[in-house]
Amino acid sequence: SLTNQFAKRFEYFFGADYFGKDKVASAMERLEGMAQVAESLAGEPYSVSDPKYGVHGGHGKGGGEVARGRVFYCGGARRFLGTPNFKYSTFGLFLAKSLFSDFEFDIAVQDGNKLVNSAIPLTEDTLKSAADNDLLIVHSHQHCEVSVEVFPGYTVHINAEYYDLHPKHLDNKNGELTFDYLPPGDRSFVLGLHKDTKKSLRVPYCSMRFWYLHMTKQTQLNKIFDPVYRPKNTRENFLLYINSHFIEFRERAARDLSEIGTIHTAGKCQGYFEANPPPPDDPNDDSAIQCVPFEDSQRPLSIKPISGQLGTTQQHNNMELYSHYRYALVMENADVPGYVSEKILHAFLSGTVPIYFGSRFVFEIFNPKAFIYFDLEIPQQALSQIRFMEQNPSEYEKMMNEPILAHGQETIEKYFSWDESVGNGKLKARIREMMGLS
Repeated sequence: SLTNQFAKRFEYFFGADYFGKDKVASAMERLEGMAQVAESLAGEPYSVSDPKYGVHGGHGKGGGEVARGRVFYCGGARRFLGTPNFKYSTFGLFLAKSLFSDFEFDIAVQDGNKLVNSAIPLTEDTLKSAADNDLLIVHSHQHCEVSVEVFPGYTVHINAEYYDLHPKHLDNKNGELTFDYLPPGDRSFVLGLHKDTKKSLRVPYCSMRFWYLHMTKQTQLNKIFDPVYRPKNTRENFLLYINSHFIEFRERAARDLSEIGTIHTAGKCQGYFEANPPPPDDPNDDSAIQCVPFEDSQRPLSIKPISGQLGTTQQHNNMELYSHYRYALVMENADVPGYVSEKILHAFLSGTVPIYFGSRFVFEIFNPKAFIYFDLEIPQQALSQIRFMEQNPSEYEKMMNEPILAHGQETIEKYFSWDESVGNGKLKARIREMMGLS
């Protein structure tokens, strides 16, 4: 029946445990209402929408929607450019699937972790067939085989980093990190840390990452959206620090935290801030400077590496690892306005308390009572708070019961509504309006 179909859809988005009897009536009423409105607007353009449900005209293929064109994509690590190991990231395509259902392409992860992707990699050969009604998804801090500036259609740059272009990026003209780069062309747009302009929208990377995890069936939306389903850690260990990229202030923070309790490390970084390692020797290597671990005889007893105890799967699953710790040290590489990475998101999804440093823009997304902000100017404030919570478990419990999002539904609508099923699709509508696709 239609109701059973909606029940399965609701369970897919929010999880089986969320679908209780007390939510059945209201959920079914809204979903059936959305379906009726979507059917009635199927032949209308996207700019026509229903104010109650946020459903737009032409939503969903087969409902009167006319495909605009094909989807191309590009962006990979420069150190592999020109080698058999070079490949383009598909991350942005999972966002595009929700944002641009009126373009001709699909991407999905099927059973057995099999990726099915009909988008077209941008190469010299495929560029020849590109048309002005096509769409290109670019991972802006990575590299493409050909210049994206000559692409004839729409271009959306997905910025997942705290900068626009690395000094060694092929399009970087001055050899320095750029933070205000907007690609040329009237139909080139940016989603990332930029302020809102006619060509860019400030969309935090943590939001992109969360939607990607949802689209690839690696998490459920209610874990962040609904305080009732906030994940909880096992509390068996004090703190986990996972990093291999050397940042001196982050290493110092780890060392300070090791004076409160035993910290475990699962990367090259172990709080050895005195090491001050050099950059890579290869001038074409744009990878980050790596930490230098302690020699076993020098390492403080309260710092314990655990990488050797982990299997390959565990080493690549931060969320599973964090779930065994009361705290996770998840500091950004830099304090850059508008940038909030996946680090704090992964900590929340694992059920641990994030110890975070980065842009204070984080307080617009996440509830400041739900995590600990490590202010580099006054580090003792965070350190004293952690000591107090360790000595007073009820205070820790209070923090664990706080909602994760800063402003509930308002935050969902502004930063997490990648399609109409969430927050009436307001973020999606803003992106499309910027591009002239509304």
